[in-house]
Amino acid sequence: MPNSELFKYDIRIRERLLRRGLVTEAEVNKHLDGLADVEAKGEILVQHQPALGYGDDDDEDDEEAS
Repeated sequence: MPNSELFKYDIRIRERLLRRGLVTEAEVNKHLDGLADVEAKGEILVQHQPALGYGDDDDEDDEEAS
């Protein structure tokens, strides 16, 4: 499948393409149904998110020192 064909299934622009009629719900569903289930091969990554008010253990030490 050429990159331009894959591009139309990009979740970041899918809604816009659907509204414009450049891709149909049926095409998207067919593409999603054809994807392999690779969840078992995944790895969970924990990211420090200070803007959301939580993060690593160092944040707790900073509050106690104040």
